[in-house]
Amino acid sequence: MRGTTSTGPHFRSDATRSRSRDRIRQSESNSPERSIADTFRLRYEVGYELARDALREWLRRGGKPARLIEIATRLPREKSPVLQTLAMLA
Repeated sequence: MRGTTSTGPHFRSDATRSRSRDRIRQSESNSPERSIADTFRLRYEVGYELARDALREWLRRGGKPARLIEIATRLPREKSPVLQTLAMLA
């Protein structure tokens, strides 16, 4: 990526771009919505009840379903159970 500064042209290195992408991925992976999606992915190991209760508590605290749906849509194994549980709790 090219930009100019007062000292002349500046080229952003591939390492800098990579760190920026990693920071974005990391912030998404630490979100409550991603954690809930992960509990649905692991529901056979941790129990469906844990995933459902986590979703219920998150909604009670004011969580916004649109962001959870956006994340679950990108994760095929989580999409259907998340949407079904959201519909059940609504």
